Amino acid sequence: PHQLINALLALYAVEWTTKSGQFSVTDKDVRYGLAHIQKLSGIQARLSIVQQNPLVLADVAHNPDAVRTLCRSLKQIHPGKFQIVFGLMQDKNLPACVAELRKIARSAFVVEAKTERSRPAAEMAYEFRRSGIPVQEYRSVARGIASALRHRNGSPILITGSHFVVGEALAYLKKEKYLTINQ
Repeated sequence: PHQLINALLALYAVEWTTKSGQFSVTDKDVRYGLAHIQKLSGIQARLSIVQQNPLVLADVAHNPDAVRTLCRSLKQIHPGKFQIVFGLMQDKNLPACVAELRKIARSAFVVEAKTERSRPAAEMAYEFRRSGIPVQEYRSVARGIASALRHRNGSPILITGSHFVVGEALAYLKKEKYLTINQ
């Protein structure tokens, strides 16, 4: 549902700029753009299916509102619980994010991204344990994902949190090199 609102906002912007004479966009252009949004924009990890077997989803929900929206969407498409690979930056509201993830989490694999802004895995693990969610902690995204894949017990895997974490995870799963802004 939230993506529908985003699409409507984009359509309104197209309508407004077309009426103002700033751009010329046809209905055909709009339909093509919406049908190929990920390819044309490069935007990834917006409730994206990364792998089918096992099912791995990715979403860059890195604040309480985004995590709440993600959890609500996931409950609509999958009734079960998820193995969650999660990492957050130090300036984000960890307790509120974990409180939302508790609704969909079977267990968590907390990871640290390759940036000095990354919240320590031990700090995140403490918050998950405090919320009653089984958790394992890893100082690297790759190790956390590898462990989640090994221990998934038939549950789908959700990779979420920081853009840095999800970016590293996508590169790892695609066997690509990942460069942070620090490299």
